[in-house]
Amino acid sequence: STKLLTDPLGFDSAIAITNYYHITRTRLTFAKFGIKRVYTAHANFFEWRDGYSLLREFFGYYKYLLLRYD
Repeated sequence: STKLLTDPLGFDSAIAITNYYHITRTRLTFAKFGIKRVYTAHANFFEWRDGYSLLREFFGYYKYLLLRYD
């Protein structure tokens, strides 16, 4: 995982480049592993399938919010 790479190097921030609808869950993922500062970038276009992806990501975010990592 990213945590295995960042801890030994002392990183406390990350850059995530992904689809715009993944950014919120990406930030949540990094926060769960102790990386609070996450800088993001995404392409500035919208495709018809992004509507479905937004809906799926809404439920995925809350599912992921409830997951525990011990």
